[in-house]
Amino acid sequence: PLHLLHPYACAFPVVGRDDARADLDAWLARDAAVLARLLVAPAGVGKTRLALELCDRAAERGWDAGFVTAVELARFAAARNLG
Repeated sequence: PLHLLHPYACAFPVVGRDDARADLDAWLARDAAVLARLLVAPAGVGKTRLALELCDRAAERGWDAGFVTAVELARFAAARNLG
């Protein structure tokens, strides 16, 4: 069934990407109150699936992790005077 290919189905394990995983794990281990990361790559290479796995690992470490909408990002920037 086609729905199994949707990245949110997590029907298949992430294969390879060892360098990216190691880099993201090191980033996740940083001592910071807030961390944000932008993953950029061509369409279809597994950014969403990799990010979903990263969110799971972050949650295991006690972080609140997920995807940020444009509205939430603007709200955060306004509240922190980052703009």
